[in-house]
Amino acid sequence: MAKWRFYNDSGLLVKHYYYNKGELVKTEYLGKNNKTNDSLITALTKIDEEFTAHNIALADSINTNLAHDVKYKTFKTELRYRDSISFSAITTIIDRYGYPSSKIAGDVSGVPFYILGFAPAAIKEKYVNELILAADRGNLAWSSLAFFIDKMKVAKGEKQIYGTQGKYDKDYNYTMYPVIDPENLDKRRAGVGLENLDD
Repeated sequence: MAKWRFYNDSGLLVKHYYYNKGELVKTEYLGKNNKTNDSLITALTKIDEEFTAHNIALADSINTNLAHDVKYKTFKTELRYRDSISFSAITTIIDRYGYPSSKIAGDVSGVPFYILGFAPAAIKEKYVNELILAADRGNLAWSSLAFFIDKMKVAKGEKQIYGTQGKYDKDYNYTMYPVIDPENLDKRRAGVGLENLDD
């Protein structure tokens, strides 16, 4: 197995690539003292598993205690805390290495996008430009990112861009939340691979 070194723009050795017969099989990221950490794939898998596990467990506890105010608030606080740890782990990876491509992270390259989808609007806004770059490079589907951007906009009380967000009233009538430049909405949707609303 061949090992290749990767240096960042400052000349710091930050990771090793391992190749077997020309195929990338493993990426190891290095700490500040050049001590090898777990591979990115292992790290992302661990973050994803922990995030899923605590959300399932705590969501069940929250739903079970809807009528018990103190327990309900305690479990909600615990969920926010545990989520914040996952958000921090993901944003640390993006801050240092950028959004991981599927070439490097394989099947778990979508984990950062998935977990950021649960993050508060302020975190979404901070990393949306990284996600746009990832989509432009083919590492994320633009159609999925359109939903992410619209949710972020709606959460901030702003008009959405792609018309993916709306609500149903008590009679199950659907109303789209306001969008910017509605005359060109179908054109914007087509540009990111979403069907036109008139189709």
